[in-house]
Amino acid sequence: VEPFSASTLKECSEEFLLYLRNKCDELDIILIFDEVYSGYFKTGRFFNFMRVENLSPDILTMAKSFGGGKSSISGFTATDRVFDKSYNSPNYANLHSSTYYGFGEECYTAIEALNIAVDEKYAEKAELHDEVYKSKLQELIDKYPDILTSYSGSGTYFGLFFKKKFSTLESIAKLLPLEIAKTENLMLKIIVGSVVAEVYEKHNILLFVGLIDDCPLKISSSFAHDESLIVKSIDAIDDVLSSGILTLVTKFVVNKFTS
Repeated sequence: VEPFSASTLKECSEEFLLYLRNKCDELDIILIFDEVYSGYFKTGRFFNFMRVENLSPDILTMAKSFGGGKSSISGFTATDRVFDKSYNSPNYANLHSSTYYGFGEECYTAIEALNIAVDEKYAEKAELHDEVYKSKLQELIDKYPDILTSYSGSGTYFGLFFKKKFSTLESIAKLLPLEIAKTENLMLKIIVGSVVAEVYEKHNILLFVGLIDDCPLKISSSFAHDESLIVKSIDAIDDVLSSGILTLVTKFVVNKFTS
C-alpha cells in the first residue's frame, strides 16, 4: 500500500491506514508500505505513514531519494518477526542474491544523505514548502475558476487539476492526427501539456504531466532551494494561464502536430 500515491497525489486517510493495520493483525497478513516515492521528507514526514500515531508496517520499502540524488539504491526495513522468518537461517540468508552485494559507495552515499536531511532540518523545510504550495495554488485556483478545479499533494510534491471540458477547444480537435484523436482524455492531456511546454519555453521551469485520468499538472521542489522557487514556479503558471487556454492549446497543437 502507498500511504501517499505518487500517481494521484492523494493520501490514504488515517482511519483507513489504522483499519488496515488492525485487519492485517487480525488475519495475520503482512502489511507493506511502499514509500519509494513519498519517503525522505518528500511528502512532509520522514516517511508519509509517520503522520499517523501508533502506526507501523511489517515491511517498509524505500528508494529514489534514499540515494541522495547521486546513487541508485533501494532498501527495505522489516520487523524482527518478518526478518527472522525470511532470512534468519542458512538456507535463506542470501535470499536477495548477488544483486545486492558490494554496494559500498551507494551505502555510504545513502548514509550521508540521511545525515544531510537531519542536519539541514528537512522536516521543517518540508512543512514550509507545504504551506507555500497550498497558499499559492489556492490563489491560482481562485483566479482561474473556469480553468482549474483543485490541487492535491503534501510536503514538496503537488498537483494542479484542470477542468476536463472546454467548448472553445472543440475546433482544435480537427487539427489532430487521426491516430491519436481517440486517445482517452486527449484534450485534457493536451491542455496540461501546453502549459508545461509554455512554462518551460518562457520561464525555463520544467513541470510535468500526470498520466492518470485527471492528468494533473505536477510540480515538485527540491530541498536545495528555498520557498522562493515555489513562488516563482507558480507565478510562471499564472503568467502562462493569463494568455488564455485557447491561445495556449492552439500554439501547442500547431507546433507539435502540424509543423
